[in-house]
Amino acid sequence: MSKLKVFLFTLTLCNLFIFSSLWAEYQDASQRNTKSSHQKQAPEPNQISFKEDVLDKMTLAHQAYDKNDCPTVIQLSDESLDLIKKHRMEDLSHEEANAHYHLGACYKKLGDYQKAKSYLKKAIKLYDKISEAYGKLVSMGSLASLERALGNYQVAYQLYNENIAIRKKLYGSESKFLPGILNNYGQIFLDAKKWDRASQVYGEAARILQSQQALASQLPLVIRFNQFWVALGKSDMQVAESLLQDLVKQFEVAVSQENPLFYEFADGRALFYFKKGDFAQAEFYANQALQLRGISPQSDLVSRFMLNLGKIYHAQEKYDEAIAMYDQAYQAFSKKYKVRSSHPLLGEIMVARAEARLAKAPKDKKAKKELEKGKKLIAKAFSFLED
Repeated sequence: MSKLKVFLFTLTLCNLFIFSSLWAEYQDASQRNTKSSHQKQAPEPNQISFKEDVLDKMTLAHQAYDKNDCPTVIQLSDESLDLIKKHRMEDLSHEEANAHYHLGACYKKLGDYQKAKSYLKKAIKLYDKISEAYGKLVSMGSLASLERALGNYQVAYQLYNENIAIRKKLYGSESKFLPGILNNYGQIFLDAKKWDRASQVYGEAARILQSQQALASQLPLVIRFNQFWVALGKSDMQVAESLLQDLVKQFEVAVSQENPLFYEFADGRALFYFKKGDFAQAEFYANQALQLRGISPQSDLVSRFMLNLGKIYHAQEKYDEAIAMYDQAYQAFSKKYKVRSSHPLLGEIMVARAEARLAKAPKDKKAKKELEKGKKLIAKAFSFLED
């Protein structure tokens, strides 16, 4: 029986949850400090009107961001930047940086990766210019997750390492600002199937969380879920089963069916039963995971869930069903192929599809070529992690 390859891709929601909660804390403090500094500078009456307009727009933009209303965020942030530039409001540097961050984060959500990268890089420079460390760190974290989504794992790896080093230097090695970024950093090692390194990162995050009281409520659950993935990757079924029993109870209380994390958990359960040889249960949970299409049809998770269901069919020698599922996964993901042509998920899909075709027709030359191409794509993406 072939083993299902674990490929944790996206998660985006838990990353956004962490960044959003910490960003709100930063934004509120930043806004209070900015308003205070404006009062001290006593600008001209007409400038006061323009500045208050910018402050009001940025407050509304942040509220819209919390509601996931990106069109409104983009409109208000653009209007704020136009006013800042037109009236040369250099003392609104915080708002200028915040606007760039919001634009970058929203364009990332909307799938416009090039615009997202441009705005996030600009935000990092602006925060650096005004010595706003935490704003810079949040923007770096968002850019790192974007680079990972694009398949630029080495760039993401470097950004995460720099981010973690700065956080430890500024806030200490036991800071409440570390577990969230460590969780995101660990995703690189899960994707690369570097189980020991992933285990080390999540172990550090979990240890710090134990000493912290006030942090994002879902973060401990997310980290424990990722430790479950590590156990599955290692085929340590005893540990995986113990974690699963605990996670089932927690997910029932803490995660709704509107949350994409619910469907990732279903995918994890599918893999667990697959590895135990219970294909009926594996198919049940794999199909449950694919219900994400009704909530977020453009999510990259959908492609991964299709890939995993195809592997369940393949293990049962349902080759036609497997190939059909792989084709759907490839088509769903390759719509974004131009900007992510080096992403290893494409390689995973290509390898799985080629193996299914070769199982049906061992002399299929096209399948053999696709198999080699897919393997090279995966190896290239993670070659920087090789010892």
